[in-house]
Amino acid sequence: MSVSDADAKEAIRRVSLDVQSTLDRRFGDLVIEIAADVRRWNAHLDRDEYVVMVAEAVQQELHDTFVHTTWPPCPYHHQHPPGC
Repeated sequence: MSVSDADAKEAIRRVSLDVQSTLDRRFGDLVIEIAADVRRWNAHLDRDEYVVMVAEAVQQELHDTFVHTTWPPCPYHHQHPPGC
């Protein structure tokens, strides 16, 4: 199986909605860029795996660049990513 154009568009839509609802719109281009990179190196993924990998790559970029070191914030504590 490989990532189709429709899969990429859906992944961008879903991750962008998360970013927009928790941060703001200025990261839309970042999500598109990361989605393209993930697709380029992981075209064998199915749609669900691809969406997760894009979300994780966006999260890593936001953390690594200190844009938002807790994105997405834990719904209980708001001071770290989910996983407690």
